[in-house]
Amino acid sequence: MTSTKSSVLMMTSDFLPGIGGAEKQLHRLSMKLIESNWSVTVLTRRHGFEHLKDVLPNEMIDGISVHRLYSNGPSKLASLLYLVNGVVKVARHERNVICHAHGIGAQSWLAVLSSWILNGYSVCKLRGGKEHYAQLLESRIRRTAFHAAIRNFDKLIVVNSAMISFLEEQGVERSRIEYIPNGVDTDAFLPACQDDRAKIRSGLGIEKNAVVFVYVGRLEHIKGVDLLLDAWAEMDAGARANSRLLIVGGGSHESNFRERITSRPELYQGVSMLGEQRAVLKYYKASNHLVLPSRSEGLSNAMVEAMACGLPPVVSNVGGALDLIDDGVNGWFFDVGDPLSLASVLTRANQESSARPQMGIAARQKILNKASIRATAESIESLYEKMTT
Repeated sequence: MTSTKSSVLMMTSDFLPGIGGAEKQLHRLSMKLIESNWSVTVLTRRHGFEHLKDVLPNEMIDGISVHRLYSNGPSKLASLLYLVNGVVKVARHERNVICHAHGIGAQSWLAVLSSWILNGYSVCKLRGGKEHYAQLLESRIRRTAFHAAIRNFDKLIVVNSAMISFLEEQGVERSRIEYIPNGVDTDAFLPACQDDRAKIRSGLGIEKNAVVFVYVGRLEHIKGVDLLLDAWAEMDAGARANSRLLIVGGGSHESNFRERITSRPELYQGVSMLGEQRAVLKYYKASNHLVLPSRSEGLSNAMVEAMACGLPPVVSNVGGALDLIDDGVNGWFFDVGDPLSLASVLTRANQESSARPQMGIAARQKILNKASIRATAESIESLYEKMTT
């Protein structure tokens, strides 16, 4: 029988049953680590989110020991409660553990403190893009807190290469930075055959020959869905008439977007808002292209999933897309924040149907080479082993 490797404590602000990209990514990674005989425990928050209303404080999910620490109340109090309850929880844990934070915030400080208490090792994954962190550092208080946090980690993981130079500018030694992209289960996210696509489209009320674009993600300012709607209204009328746009996700801007689409049907012909969905694979399989209009991005899980399904994405030229997209080969770039540029690329994607199959093959191949969950997990394992030996 193979012996269990070191224990890993994953610190994160949210986990299952949340359905965001970060939650799915951590779940996939943890399952792969467990397959390789690592012991994984997730320390997450139990606060006022609707999806956490009836969940258990402690449970096992696919072999992952999940502990949801009470952290309800106003933002700063909630963070403090999570931190204090987390320290109490880890104080009884075994020593020499790997403390892996997913994001900067209370979870990063819990990882640092836990590594000190348990004589362990600390890792922090920076999930966002450099634009996000640059804006964060405009505040002196946040800048001081950010620098204090990153200074105390043994290793920092980034999901796009632009973050390497950004961290070096903040005084982080290159030897402490690891570039490890988010990974997708390429056995689950597969291209759809023509019959499957036709069947799924029929169920969704989409014409067989329509060019379908899909957005999957949160409806928040940073994700740029407002820019996508601006671009759709500016898109070539002929291309728009032959296209459909599926917006899959929820968030604080959802009601505003719904009202906007309803009030001007002549401009938003073919746009469907489908709300938050737990299972998104069928929407990829119904589509021809993913659209990712983010103002800032680390590495979009939706983009990686869609590319694994053979969808050439239309993406803003920021973040991890720059590492995985070869413009015109496996996807298209548009200028970040520019709806006219996006409208032009959407029209191009609509019209260049002959290039679409080969671009889809190239998109999937890039993920197989660079961003499969197997490759991601192997890189994480290698990092852990280097730290602990």
